[in-house]
Amino acid sequence: MRHAILSPLSLRNACLLIFLLIAGCVEPDISPGAPSADPARVPHGEHVADEDLGEDPLMLALARQHPSFAGVFFEPGTGRLVVASTSTDASDATSVRQTVLTAVGTELGHPQTATGGELALNAVHRVFEYSFLELARHRARIRSHVFGVPGVQSLSVDEQHNRIKVGLSDPSARDSVEQIATDLAIPIQMLSFAHELPVHELYGTSLPPFVGNLQDSTLPGPPTLRDSITVPDNRLRGGYKIQIKGGAGSICTLGFTAAQNHKVNLQRFVTNSHCSLRPHEKDNGIWHQPAVRSEFSKIGSELTDQSPHSCKGGFKNCRHSDASLAITIFDDIQYDPPRPRHRFIALGEIGRTTERSDCVVCEAANTIDTINPVILIKGTRSSILVGETLDKVGQRTGWTYGNVSESCEDKRSKGSVWILCSGVIDFAAGKGDSGSPVFQYDSISGEANLVGMLWGGAEFRGTLAAVGVISPFGQIKKDLGEFLKVCKSVQFCENPI
Repeated sequence: MRHAILSPLSLRNACLLIFLLIAGCVEPDISPGAPSADPARVPHGEHVADEDLGEDPLMLALARQHPSFAGVFFEPGTGRLVVASTSTDASDATSVRQTVLTAVGTELGHPQTATGGELALNAVHRVFEYSFLELARHRARIRSHVFGVPGVQSLSVDEQHNRIKVGLSDPSARDSVEQIATDLAIPIQMLSFAHELPVHELYGTSLPPFVGNLQDSTLPGPPTLRDSITVPDNRLRGGYKIQIKGGAGSICTLGFTAAQNHKVNLQRFVTNSHCSLRPHEKDNGIWHQPAVRSEFSKIGSELTDQSPHSCKGGFKNCRHSDASLAITIFDDIQYDPPRPRHRFIALGEIGRTTERSDCVVCEAANTIDTINPVILIKGTRSSILVGETLDKVGQRTGWTYGNVSESCEDKRSKGSVWILCSGVIDFAAGKGDSGSPVFQYDSISGEANLVGMLWGGAEFRGTLAAVGVISPFGQIKKDLGEFLKVCKSVQFCENPI
């Protein structure tokens, strides 16, 4: 909903406004309604511990530090950073603003922006009705109840509109959700509803014709993301086509490579769980690159794939992420002519194409830039922000980018498994892009901070989607563990997963 500016201002309110503006670019934006309830109080005795809220780690940390914190996001249209709180006290507004600027600057890799620069100068403060913790705790309480309602597709804390947003593919489901909220003593005005199409997984079973190199086509041509990896070498790196042997033979994208327990010889790679033989369970399936052909094309087998778990309230079909971990294959097969027994990984590298595009419902070029063939991963991020720009490289639609519309939204996936705290980004994606690495791109250095992995899409035209759904790193860590190194260099990777 839109937040109305109070007008006309009384003399007292005018004085308060002056103090707030002096404190740091404050825009009063107070939602109508009763004052916010105590965020520490949960009706009906249903207390939810903060660690069980299923929220973005950055937002949760800010809310713990400042109980009045109500959200942070980049404003659509202006790009300004909006810092929201429930407090009209000038000193508290200043304190929240400074804490958020420091945290966001650090998360984006520019800690100096907390005290200067475009981020700080353009930041504004707004007063919202509900605190972030209050919305998050009520979302956690209603989560397991609404997940079982047919027609409910998503559930999130909407930072921009200060509400708990429920995505519905069937409008008639609204009555059931409102009844559940009433039974739990959750104010109906705290909810908002939006029409939402179901999310579809982006695995492929076949791909349209293309002109690739001689390893994948009868026609000569430059190397692409759909070919055997040859540039600058044959080591495994993110963004390239892979295929599972058996079952439907899912065609997907290699997400990112990793070294387990920080040991380079324990070589791994990550892609989507739904791309494997049996989604959401360990199946030891064999991966090939670029496609299932022979022993020569084998690259690894599934090592870790978590089963669905309880959502802290009874519903038992939840996962933190759509991610599985594979171990690269060592074998003792003798080949004639001899070949290496192991396909080594290129740690901290993503394939770089000749085109970076913000096209909508399209396929960008997937031809490899042979002059500069890789994007180096210099760091990782566990959180994303609404309004920021993020990129992905997928073997079907190439290198595309767009803005984040949801930073932590629970999404219903195929088979009624809910993927918690997913991100939603307005960039082009398509069937075959499942597993694509998603990252924050630095156009000056040409390097990236890895932020997650694509798993779904929506708003389709044929097999192409205008919206991508990702699992952020904070969620992937919960499923695959804390001990994977994914960056090119230890000195750059301060927060390895």
